[in-house]
Amino acid sequence: MENYTEDNPVRIIVEDQVLPVLMSAAIEAFDHEHKTPRGKGSSGLETYGLLWGYVIPSKSADSASKIIVTTATIETSAVRHQDWVQPNLESVEAKKELIEQYWPHLELVGTFHSHPYESLNDVKEVKGWRASEGDRAH
Repeated sequence: MENYTEDNPVRIIVEDQVLPVLMSAAIEAFDHEHKTPRGKGSSGLETYGLLWGYVIPSKSADSASKIIVTTATIETSAVRHQDWVQPNLESVEAKKELIEQYWPHLELVGTFHSHPYESLNDVKEVKGWRASEGDRAH
């Protein structure tokens, strides 16, 4: 599918059953301490995951293409930090192969990650609902 532009709009639909996966992963990364074998534990971390579903191409010049997200997986091997998260690309590829093998009707339609802000004021201050420069580059 071509990239989104004003002339090529895309409508993203996240099905209800996906939301608990996204929210619980973000809450766990933010609220609970994650310990490492060689260091102290950290909380307030970002999390990262993959979005699976399918694409419905635009049927006319007046309609938008649709990306339907039907499920999500969490990248538990991602390197997490309070200001960034880096996926393990080998893990992403392994999950992609697994999904293609057992659920061929699904495709990788996107990724997600959390931003662990301390307060709503922090979100408003940095306009945290918008994609950052790093998000756009990804």
